[in-house]
Amino acid sequence: MDDRRERAIGVILSGMGSDGTLGLGAIKENAGLALVQEPASAKFDTMQRNAIEAGLADIIAPAQELPLHILCLRASYPARHTLHRQPRVDPAA
Repeated sequence: MDDRRERAIGVILSGMGSDGTLGLGAIKENAGLALVQEPASAKFDTMQRNAIEAGLADIIAPAQELPLHILCLRASYPARHTLHRQPRVDPAA
């Protein structure tokens, strides 16, 4: 996750507990994107509710809509936000 920073995307689906919230917190600290399944559409909604109550969710939608959100966001990324790392250039070289 550290190598993706603002390009990191976390998705919370049906689940229990708070470990997903911890992961989203790390993603949000690096300006990444957090998608959360709408609690009403989940079999277990504890993890989603924890993430939403923590204020970490950028997008809340039914699970079947989350991939489309990711694809639309990916298509709108500027060219500098490619999924492939660019080689670092040493300015001193």
